[in-house]
Amino acid sequence: MITLFKSILFFPMLFLRGFLMLGLRLLGGIFMISAIIMFLFKGNTKMAWTALGFSFASFLVGWFYDGILIRLNPDPNRVLILD
Repeated sequence: MITLFKSILFFPMLFLRGFLMLGLRLLGGIFMISAIIMFLFKGNTKMAWTALGFSFASFLVGWFYDGILIRLNPDPNRVLILD
């Protein structure tokens, strides 16, 4: 019964993982590049730190999402998350 529940949650989340990771990596990269540019050109440092925080937050969301997928894996002997 628990395996069925895990499968119902796991496979749609695994399908959406690629789209989510692509979006998070794009956002994180844009925020990282903008923070570096702001630091290099002595721009608004408060905004640069905020952009750096958003970049790190997008990394953490992806990391936690992968952690949830690993815990929901219906077959613990096989790893189904491959990039």
